[in-house]
Amino acid sequence: MTLNRLPLKLQKAFIDLQEYQKINSEYINSISCDDNFQEWQINKLIKLHVKTKPLRQAIRKYLAYMDQCIIILRYIFKMPIKEIMERTGYCKRSVLYHLSDSIAILNKHISISKKGKIYLRY
Repeated sequence: MTLNRLPLKLQKAFIDLQEYQKINSEYINSISCDDNFQEWQINKLIKLHVKTKPLRQAIRKYLAYMDQCIIILRYIFKMPIKEIMERTGYCKRSVLYHLSDSIAILNKHISISKKGKIYLRY
C-alpha cells in the first residue's frame, strides 16, 4: 500500500511484520474456534516472530505511545490516513508529522545484514 515510500530496509521489515501479524491473528482465531493450526504454520509463525523481534523492540523502545499507534495502524494494518485521524483525533498534518518522524527514528536505529537479517544498531 504505502510501503513504497519507506526506505528499503524498513519496507522489508514491515512486510515481514505484516505477515507475522496476519499469521498471528489466524492462530488466535484458530485457538478460539478449536481449529487445527498446522505444524508448518506454527513454524512459520515462530520464524517470523524471531525475524521481526528487532523491529518490534525498536518500535516499543524508541517511539512514544502515540507514534507507535500511528505507525502500526498505517503500515501494519494498512489503515488510511482519514481513519487514523478519526481514531487519534489528530489533524492530517499531525498524523503525517508523526509518521515521518517515526520513520526517521526507525531508519536510524534499524539495520539489515547482507543476509536479510534485521537488527538494532544501538
